[in-house]
Amino acid sequence: FRPDQTQFAALRDQVRSHPADMIFLAAGSQKAQLVRPYLGVDTPTYATSMVYDGNLEISRNIDLNGVLFVEMPWFIQPDHPAVMSYPRPENFSVEQERLYALGIDAVRIAALLARTPPPGEGEVVDGVTGKISLVGHQFQRELSVAQFRQGFADESLGLNMRVMPQGKEPEQQRQSGQGRQGRYGQPTVQVSGSLISCCARLRQ
Repeated sequence: FRPDQTQFAALRDQVRSHPADMIFLAAGSQKAQLVRPYLGVDTPTYATSMVYDGNLEISRNIDLNGVLFVEMPWFIQPDHPAVMSYPRPENFSVEQERLYALGIDAVRIAALLARTPPPGEGEVVDGVTGKISLVGHQFQRELSVAQFRQGFADESLGLNMRVMPQGKEPEQQRQSGQGRQGRYGQPTVQVSGSLISCCARLRQ
């Protein structure tokens, strides 16, 4: 969509006339705040970390209430053991803090790789940017899921939803034939680098 308010009413009518199981909001925080009120609240809405611009913008984030997105523990899990271990930089923007957090985990991974023997496959670091695993000679990062509630990004979800590296499915799901749909029909968010694909149950 274009951030033109003259188009918002038409967008709202289009969403109403073509009901969907979910909405994927591919927009930054400012555009998302503008368009979200026209999408309704009845359809589950998902976004990337682009939608998050810090919990200091609570009044602006009110319009994003209910939106689910993935984010680093650095921002949404202040009681995470790794997050509590490092000082917070002052006067950093959200994007600068992202780089700072990535640097923390990069140093931790470098130190592990320098060990003898090097780490094997599986979880390597429960880091400030997510759970980082070594799978097939590649590092995969598992993010946390948050939801906007009263303008605040809340990680303590009451939903049956997980974030997992792409291509990995819980054994219980494989055996039950649920695949990537997730338990009880809830969507599973798969993360691979910057690519996020939301797989939702098709309406019966």
